[in-house]
Amino acid sequence: MSLELLEKKLRTLPENSFDEVDEFFDFILFRFEREISQDDFNEDTKVALREVEEMKADPSKGESYTDVDAIILYLTRTGTHSDLFKK
Repeated sequence: MSLELLEKKLRTLPENSFDEVDEFFDFILFRFEREISQDDFNEDTKVALREVEEMKADPSKGESYTDVDAIILYLTRTGTHSDLFKK
């Protein structure tokens, strides 16, 4: 839906519903801002997110699997999984 169409529809609402609509948009904006904010992530998570973005942009940078069993086998053979369970 375009912004213009949304605006047209909002203008047809009864005036007594404006507060509810305002609260709804505040909620949506709050959720959106929380989802895109990476301030709460530690440095390891930020590095991992950047790595995922790089692999999405260039899939040849990472391993590719179509089978969960193959992934588990790879992780157990390489010992890579051991870092996942450190405390």
